Amino acid sequence: MFKIATMSAPIIYLVSVVIMAVFATIAYVRLPPQVPLFYSLPTGAEQIIDTWLLVTIPIASLVSITINYFLVKKFVEQDFFVERIVRFVNIAIIVVSTYIFIKIILLVAL
Repeated sequence: MFKIATMSAPIIYLVSVVIMAVFATIAYVRLPPQVPLFYSLPTGAEQIIDTWLLVTIPIASLVSITINYFLVKKFVEQDFFVERIVRFVNIAIIVVSTYIFIKIILLVAL
């Protein structure tokens, strides 16, 4: 049914980190010293961060995945349904964080 759900989240995360690294490496020469990240804030300087702080996107997804993993192992290890839901949530976190990272790079660098 869902082949990607049976893959391990760490493998998918490593693939997404490689994809993000490739995009960042290719676009690095075209990136300005500061890029917008916090689009929910009012326009202006509040949205802007230094380019190297884009690394917070994959780090935040890694922290979320790790917290989910330990919560499942600690509290709901016997419940297959909850474990499967958390697996899908982890994959969604990975996909969304990769998409956001690539979207920011493409918006700013092109």
